[in-house]
Amino acid sequence: MRLRVLIVLWRPESAWSSLVAGGLLAARIGGGGNGNGSDDGGDARLDVVHAVPDACAFYIRGEEILTAKRREEIDGTRAARRAEMRRVFGAWCADSGRQPGSAAGWREVGGNLPEVIAAESERADCIVVGMPRTPGRDAKAAVRAVLSQVRKPLVIVPEDAPLSLGPGRHAMVAWTPSAAGGRDTDRSDCVSTADIAQPLLLTADRVTVITAPDRSCGAAVAVDPELASLTRTLAEHGIRTQVRAMRSNRCSMTGAALAEAYREKADILIVRNCSHNRLTDMVVGAPMRRMLVNAALPVFVQN
Repeated sequence: MRLRVLIVLWRPESAWSSLVAGGLLAARIGGGGNGNGSDDGGDARLDVVHAVPDACAFYIRGEEILTAKRREEIDGTRAARRAEMRRVFGAWCADSGRQPGSAAGWREVGGNLPEVIAAESERADCIVVGMPRTPGRDAKAAVRAVLSQVRKPLVIVPEDAPLSLGPGRHAMVAWTPSAAGGRDTDRSDCVSTADIAQPLLLTADRVTVITAPDRSCGAAVAVDPELASLTRTLAEHGIRTQVRAMRSNRCSMTGAALAEAYREKADILIVRNCSHNRLTDMVVGAPMRRMLVNAALPVFVQN
């Protein structure tokens, strides 16, 4: 079955990084593995969707009655944003050797970012979203909605991220043990991060798996068959792998994982978000949301 990578564009300043990262990701999980984002030899399909917000998104707080002039300004802003998105998409197609509308489909869908992601996620195997340098309330709301409602792998790509998702790179996995039986008790459809992200790991040059700071690497592998299976698979493919406990003593696992990724100069951080139902997400999901909004490198979330 052909995998589908969905790139959702919503702010012009993060559009380029989203497209580049999505192309590289599709090449790797689709089997192309050439790292340049082309479709040669790969099976993953790229769909690019521009989330076009309605006029309300451009209102200034306190605006209740719009003059005709103000409506024209808003319409002009929306038109300019749509034109800029198309320009960036065209430049990316030219840069990556794609033809617009063939190797990577383009569509415009009305709605805010959470609405568009929710509507399009059913047909996607992986979702790529860019994160602007100054995300704003709409980005934070989108991250909250995706983590609590969308059950698909998500890649958040910062605007200024060093985009090096090609082969021969360093991937870091923040390992969170599954509940009994390898599944979370309130998320029966939640599969292992390692299963979904395995194509990324198998084309890396180096993989670092970090566990909770109170567990040694030997103990973690011994008691966790899922982790043991991952390390065995990587070893069989000749991937240089290290399993170790986190050095950071931050109070949140997500914050500690991000600090480790920066320290080790990882190219991508892979995490799992399987334990949050809507109630507990209000409390324990906050560190994950903060990490995704503020991270300076791409973060792959098995959501």
